[in-house]
Amino acid sequence: MPRRTALTRWDELAQEQITEMVSRKVIAGARQTMAQVWFKKGALVARHVHDSEQMTYVLDGAVRCMVDG
Repeated sequence: MPRRTALTRWDELAQEQITEMVSRKVIAGARQTMAQVWFKKGALVARHVHDSEQMTYVLDGAVRCMVDG
């Protein structure tokens, strides 16, 4: 039986406010998650890990990441 394909449009998703400095939109599948994340200047994200790889594409501004300590 073929799997049904889902179509999600970013402009139809609500933007979730994580903190005063961070908000996001998330699309989650069975084995993969994709997110659009907005950081205000000076925002910090706590150290964390992912089960899978993380890829980041910066559309505007700059981001500094610490990888592996």
